[in-house]
Amino acid sequence: MRRIFIILFLLVAIIIGAVVAAVYLVPVEVYKEKIEQQASAAIGRQVEINGDISFVLFPNISVKAANVRIANPDGFSGNDFASMDEMKVGVKLIPLFSRQVEISEFVLVRPKISLEKLRNNAINWALGAGDASSTRASANQGFSRVPGALPLEASLGNVRIIDGKASYHDHANNQKTNIDAINLQLKLPSLDKKMSLNGDVSVNGTAYTLSLGLASL
Repeated sequence: MRRIFIILFLLVAIIIGAVVAAVYLVPVEVYKEKIEQQASAAIGRQVEINGDISFVLFPNISVKAANVRIANPDGFSGNDFASMDEMKVGVKLIPLFSRQVEISEFVLVRPKISLEKLRNNAINWALGAGDASSTRASANQGFSRVPGALPLEASLGNVRIIDGKASYHDHANNQKTNIDAINLQLKLPSLDKKMSLNGDVSVNGTAYTLSLGLASL
């Protein structure tokens, strides 16, 4: 879990940093390409923004990108690990000067995520962990927050998935799971506090309502 949030904050920093540096200096296609390059390097996957990108710098820094895709590693089914119609990212400006990352908004609109585990136990969701073929069952390993690992204090505000879909295919055990109608909201006051997850999903055609308090990082 901690790895996911490190990658999330890293991606936010890359997107916001590229926009702030380039907003008044270069054409939109140039900093779009820079964001794609930096995000791809950060997670070890090809990231593409095939739609429009827009931004606001004040009072909060916010970026909206359309038609975003993250490629699958070699050896897995399909071209995309994830795709979404729209991604919105917002960070409060003033706290950044105090080394605090307060994500005011992180919204994925109609994302489609394909999770896959091969017969050799390689998984395609180990973002930023190197070649997927060398990753073995890392999803089952816990993470603890290491002092100094994240120099910034961070929190999540409006983090949502709207009308999402996900699938999980375990080739080793010949199991398939389809999750539809994903509408979730996640809140994390800080990295040392519990996060909450609320919303609705449909698993293999059965609807569920979630209201969970999850352990801190």
